[in-house]
Amino acid sequence: MWDQDGHAEQDQILHEAYATYCRSSEKGAFPGQTLRMSLPTFTKLVSDLGLLEPQGPISRATLASVFTSYRPAASTKLTFPTFLQVRRMVLFLIHAVCCFRA
Repeated sequence: MWDQDGHAEQDQILHEAYATYCRSSEKGAFPGQTLRMSLPTFTKLVSDLGLLEPQGPISRATLASVFTSYRPAASTKLTFPTFLQVRRMVLFLIHAVCCFRA
């Protein structure tokens, strides 16, 4: 189902992936707990997608820099809304790197 922006279905899929990775990395997480994604978990997700060097175009340093720039103040983890912002920036960087290499 698409919302006015055309992203409802995509956001649902992204939320499921976000939740799965968050739960798989959190020891002792319980139902109803607010999910937050750490840098190692985000790095694993990006790596599993084949986007992390050497298979992909994104370096660990770039990924860490983007992650740190977007995470909420006084936090070491991403909420789902900030995860979506980081995702958009990573996609922009992939596009920029691929265009530069072409």
